[in-house]
Amino acid sequence: MYRRYNQSSLNCTYAFGLDPAWYLASPRLSIQNGIKMKLSVIYGVFHMTIGVLHKGANTVYHKDWIGFCFEVCSGLLILLPLFGWMDVLIYGKWF
Repeated sequence: MYRRYNQSSLNCTYAFGLDPAWYLASPRLSIQNGIKMKLSVIYGVFHMTIGVLHKGANTVYHKDWIGFCFEVCSGLLILLPLFGWMDVLIYGKWF
């Protein structure tokens, strides 16, 4: 059932990516799905933040100050404290 993983040296950490030793663990699928879900949250928050910032640039260009105050600023005030903090916690757990 289980394969033996022979460690050739003590300095075998990975800076990025999945450690191959995790493929030998029994909950292999749940580990991979958890990483995929966390990465999708990070990419989604980044994508939404870029969209709100583009909307902010458009409202400043068209001098729509009411839209800037009530749509862009309020959107960033809701998006970044809630989901940005979740991204910070994900990074904190990884590092």
